[in-house]
Amino acid sequence: MSEAHEPTVRHRDSITRAQVAFLVVYIGYLLFGMLVSGRGLSPNFMFPFQLLSYVVLGAAGLWVFRKELGAGWRASRATPWRTLGWVALGFVGAHVLLIIASNLLFWLGVSPVGENVEATSRATEFAKGSAALTVLLILASSLCGPLVEEFVFRGTLIGKVPHRIPAWLCLVVSSTLFGAMHLHSFSEWPLILDYGSVGVLLGALYLVSNRNILVPIAVHVAWNGSGVALSMALG
Repeated sequence: MSEAHEPTVRHRDSITRAQVAFLVVYIGYLLFGMLVSGRGLSPNFMFPFQLLSYVVLGAAGLWVFRKELGAGWRASRATPWRTLGWVALGFVGAHVLLIIASNLLFWLGVSPVGENVEATSRATEFAKGSAALTVLLILASSLCGPLVEEFVFRGTLIGKVPHRIPAWLCLVVSSTLFGAMHLHSFSEWPLILDYGSVGVLLGALYLVSNRNILVPIAVHVAWNGSGVALSMALG
């Protein structure tokens, strides 16, 4: 009986112009958010704008990173149980890391609930009573947000950097930036432990799965989706 064919390890590819443009637009979006933060803009404008921005970026990312998605799909079909195993391990591991990080923050006298969590609760409350906004919230937070962040922090900052930079350094830098991106002010800097640890997990899964971008995407979608579902159920 012949053995199942093992997918080969994928090495870092060079970044395309479209991916550079995608990264620039994403950075521009983050900078715009920083500039207008705290300026009293109406939630009637900001919430739909933020949600729509992620939906548009997510849709664009599906095309810009179509090669990486295709390679991930082929690898997942070749070893489906291994892929599902990595996803399940990642989902459970994210919860374990969050519990450890939250307890450590409590021990340090820091609340693990930051503005990012409160913003999600406010967005859920804002979307109540509007089917369109509810669908937009679910799409942006549960699907498009994870897609965009995985394309940037794992697919680009780990998968597209020059070969002379070691993978472990890419993992540290991308996870630190991933954690920092979820902070809303400098005073929240201890919370980088929360988000950064999840970033390390997602990056590690990307590497051990032979750079299958679908693995961290699936974990991220399940993580965010469960959080949005819980927020809507409790709300």
